[in-house]
Amino acid sequence: MNARDRFLLHCSLIDGVGPATLAPLIDFLHTHDDALVEQFYAWGTRDFCALGISQARAEFLVHGLADMRMLEAEEHVLQKSGAVWVSRLSGQYSQLLAHIHQPPIGLYVYGCADVLNIQNTVACIGSRKADRYGFACVDKIIRECTGTDVCIVSGGARGIDTSAHQHALRTGLKTIAVLGSGLCRPYPKENNSLFDQIIDAGGAVISSFGLEQEARPDNFPARNRIIAGMSRVTLVFQAAAKSGALITARYALDEGRDVCAVPGQIDNPLSEGCHELIAQGAQCVHSGSHILNLLGVNAHRKISNMSIFEPVEKECVSQTNMSHSEQIAYPADSDEAYVYAACKTPQFFDQLMALGRWSCADTLRAKLYDLSFDGVIEQDFMGRWSRVTGR
Repeated sequence: MNARDRFLLHCSLIDGVGPATLAPLIDFLHTHDDALVEQFYAWGTRDFCALGISQARAEFLVHGLADMRMLEAEEHVLQKSGAVWVSRLSGQYSQLLAHIHQPPIGLYVYGCADVLNIQNTVACIGSRKADRYGFACVDKIIRECTGTDVCIVSGGARGIDTSAHQHALRTGLKTIAVLGSGLCRPYPKENNSLFDQIIDAGGAVISSFGLEQEARPDNFPARNRIIAGMSRVTLVFQAAAKSGALITARYALDEGRDVCAVPGQIDNPLSEGCHELIAQGAQCVHSGSHILNLLGVNAHRKISNMSIFEPVEKECVSQTNMSHSEQIAYPADSDEAYVYAACKTPQFFDQLMALGRWSCADTLRAKLYDLSFDGVIEQDFMGRWSRVTGR
C-alpha cells in the first residue's frame, strides 16, 4: 500500500469524516506525489481549512490523524484477514463507481480486485422473500448470459441476491458481493460458504465499512449506492411496493444508469415494485438477450448519457405507509426534532455532525435511520439527507 492509500485508509477510520469532507483533500492528492503525504500529519486545522474543509471537520481530521494506533490496528487486521484496501486514488478502484456523486473513500476487497473494473456489470437485486417465480427468472436470465463477460453485482443478502450470486457461479460468470458489514463480520452468516465460492471463482466480496464493523440497518443505503454505482445496468427481479430494492433502483436512476425490471403476476405483492418501475419507464425485461443487447447498445456511450427515463418519484420508494398529509410529532427539544429541522435543506452527514449536537457519529446515524424509517427524511443520490417531499 502506497503512502496516499495508507493516508486515505487512516482518514476513512476517523469518526465523523466522510467522502464530502475528504473531497477537496482527494482532489489535492490527485495533483501531488506521495512525498507530500507525510506532511499532512503535521498539518493543523488552518491548513485543512485552506483546502475548503470546514473548521469543525478539520478539527476532527487533526484529532483523528494524531491517533496512529487506530490505523495500525486496522492494518494489522487487514494483513491478518488477507483482504486489500483499494482507495479512490488506486487504479483498481471501480471507474464506474468513481463517477457517482461522493463515491466511497475506498473499498475493502476479498478476492480479485481486478473484477471491480469489468465494464459489463449488471446489478441483480430484489426481495429477500422471493418466491419460486422470482428464482426461476434469475435462473433464466443469468443462464442466457452464459459465455459472456457480464459480471453480476448484488448484495449477498438472502433471496434474490443469493440466487443471483449462485447462478452466476453455476454459469461461469464473475460476480461481486457488496456487503453492508465489514468483511470480517460478513452478513448474513449463512452465506459465508457462498462468499468463499465467489472468491474461489475469481470474483470479489467487497465493503466500504471497517473490517470488523457489524451489519447495521443504517449501513445498507451506502451499500445500495455502491451496488448501483458500480453497475451499468440495474435489474430488479421481485420487489414489493416498499422494497429496499427500489431504493437501489432510484440510486441507479439518479446516476443516469439503465434500470430494468422483470414483470410478474398482477396479484402478487412481490411484483408491485417492478410494475411501478415499468410504469415509470423502466425497461421491461424477460430474457438475458435483452440485457446483452442493452449492454451492447450502451458500450460506447458516456455514463452521463445512459439514462432512459426520468428518476422514479420519491413517493415510490418511501419506507413507510404514512401519507404525506400526516403530521410528525416529536418533542420540541428532542434529537429527532433537531435533525428534522436541520434537514429542511439537503445536508451531508458531515454537515449535520458539524452542528455540534452529537459527540458520537453513531448516535447521529441512529437518529437518521429512525427518521428515515418513519418516512420523514430520506437520503438522495449524493448522500445528502433531507425531508421527504410534501412534508
